[in-house]
Amino acid sequence: MSDTRLVMVPFYGEHIAAYQAADGTVSAHLKWLCGRLGVAYPPQFRKVTGGEYRWHHRVLTLAGDDRRRRCVLLDVACLPTWLLSIHVRKVSPRSGGS
Repeated sequence: MSDTRLVMVPFYGEHIAAYQAADGTVSAHLKWLCGRLGVAYPPQFRKVTGGEYRWHHRVLTLAGDDRRRRCVLLDVACLPTWLLSIHVRKVSPRSGGS
């Protein structure tokens, strides 16, 4: 993970924790986004990693306490399109959105 750094990205009045790669690409943590919206992560994981060309994503292994965790990062340039792909019935009313 030495080629990435954690950054806060402004997005429609919120700040999203994201990773910036050495090439300047900024990607948001898909599982965190799903949790914030209150949508199920497994279907979104399958959608993003399923091979569709429109989703630019990376799979990164994070080292934390002595465990390595795999995470999917969604390119923030794709974030508005990904959000539009989620049906409103799938979003939890407790997600904090209005």
